[in-house]
Parts: sequence; structure tokens; C-alpha cells
Amino acid sequence: MKDTATPTKKEGTPAQVMVDAYSKLVNLEGEQAFITLCTKRLKANTSSVRDIQASIVKAGGNAPTIRKSHVQYFLTMQEILDTVAGAKSQPISELLKMAQKVQTANGKENVSDVLADVRDYAELVAETPTLDQTRTRKNATTPPAPFSLETIFTKAISDINANRGNRPITDLTTTDLQALKTLAELLKVIASNTEKATAKK
Repeated sequence: MKDTATPTKKEGTPAQVMVDAYSKLVNLEGEQAFITLCTKRLKANTSSVRDIQASIVKAGGNAPTIRKSHVQYFLTMQEILDTVAGAKSQPISELLKMAQKVQTANGKENVSDVLADVRDYAELVAETPTLDQTRTRKNATTPPAPFSLETIFTKAISDINANRGNRPITDLTTTDLQALKTLAELLKVIASNTEKATAKK
């Protein structure tokens, strides 16, 4: 029987310099300094996103604006600050939200190109879709899963097991015997075809 336990996520390693910096986030300058410190360490590979998140957790994680969930958007936010006119007058909370929207809509690899095409922060706001708009667009463009007998078999087995709960398989019955017989015949033919195809390899 396979072990179905959820694998434990790898924890990051806190860095004291970032723990101390996060603990001092009491104003806009402190928030900007903390994000600048983090982005420098990320670019230099001195710390990973997980390391910074671990540092935030160790420091209490209760600064007024910055949370561990924001770390993955720090590089995008810093790039907005550095390259987009008018960004430096915005609150950090607003810049973090904008970084998330820009990165989610375009992907991290395309952020620089997107920011290069806007004249100022107002234009960036106007041209960046909301998170809901991005999700709707991505859901609409997601291609349907290709037809697969394997997928059908896997789902059927999963559904049957979910339906029977703790009952043994020997206790299961159906109210549509004809449909069951038809399915059994189909499965018998598929099994036979598969065995013949496998034998030819």
C-alpha cells in the first residue's frame, strides 16, 4: 500500500539580519529598507524566498504592512519602485498589491518588458488587470484536458472507492445492471486489445 502522507515542505533558514530588519518595520522608510535588503539578498542568492519568509515568521510576522506571503512579489515591487515614474509616492501596501497583480497577469519573466512600456504609475494601474480578471482570462484560455481512457479509469476507481466508504467491495450493488454489463463488456474488449498491443512490442 502506497504511503499517501503529504510530503513535508522544506523550511527556509532565518537570517538574523533580516529578522532584525523586519522587527523594525514601523514606518514607510523602514518598510522600503526591509524590501530593499531582501531584494539585494535574493538577487545575490544570499537568501531564498523561503529563507526570508522564515525570517519574518521568527520576527513575529506582525508588521503593519508586510507579511510572509508578500515575499514572492518583492523583486517585482522593487522594480516598479526603481523604474516607474510616480511609484515612490505610493504606499508600500499599494505597491505590493500592484506587484502581485502585475506578476500574476504577466509572469515574473515578463515584468521588465511590461514596466518598460508604461509612462508612469497611473498608466500601470490603468493597464494592469485585477486578480479576478486575470484568473477569469486564464481559466478561459486553459485548453481542455485531452481524452484519455487512463483518466476515465482513474476517476471511476476513485469515485467508486469514495462512494463505498468503509464498506467492502463485496457489498456493492447497482440499480442499473444493464449499464454494468455494458461497461464490463467494454472493459473486457479494451483489456484484450491492450494485451494484444503489448504482445506485439
